[in-house]
Amino acid sequence: MNKFLVFISVCCLVHGSSHSYASDGEGVVSSWNDFYEYHKSSNAFGTFQTKGVTQGMWAGIEAGQEYTATYTLESAEGGKTIRASHRMETASGEVISIGVGLQYWDERTKSVLSSYSGYDQGSFFNGFSTVKSFQPLQNLIEWEYTETSHGKVTKYLQTVKQLNKGKKQQVAKKASGGPSWDEQLTRTSIQQRRPDAKPVIQRLLRRVTRE
Repeated sequence: MNKFLVFISVCCLVHGSSHSYASDGEGVVSSWNDFYEYHKSSNAFGTFQTKGVTQGMWAGIEAGQEYTATYTLESAEGGKTIRASHRMETASGEVISIGVGLQYWDERTKSVLSSYSGYDQGSFFNGFSTVKSFQPLQNLIEWEYTETSHGKVTKYLQTVKQLNKGKKQQVAKKASGGPSWDEQLTRTSIQQRRPDAKPVIQRLLRRVTRE
């Protein structure tokens, strides 16, 4: 389960525009504009869902629980920030995990930084991420995520890949090795409103006024 969502983040689609990324190929993110425009053009923003069974990877989550997870990635503060959130629950509505995080451009380090925090089965966790590999032509972003939970500090590698306009693949594993947690996400029918779109009620009022 990728706690940044998709820090996710996570993850994107090869598109037909002529936009050229300074960070094409494996490497770091050269600018916030590259990173943000990549998410916009690849349709990474929006709400995605998946179902599965929890694994014994995260310190605060017990293995063997059937769950439905919702991940949301959205533009914030006029495109200066990306906000990620997730909610994982059982069929009865019990919350297994919930959290929210922010991604932004840090001018001092010339890099994209991300923070994330929430609760795993009632226990607080928090963490931070850095981009390990930004590969827009391969539709892939890899993050290095360090989490503190239950007094333990664990480092993870998390990848987000946009398979197509409506599907993502998220994979998380401990940096020290071991099995991975693979999730296939599908876009929900509820689409994110474009930041520059006018509310429906405003458009209707303007039309009535003109008539």
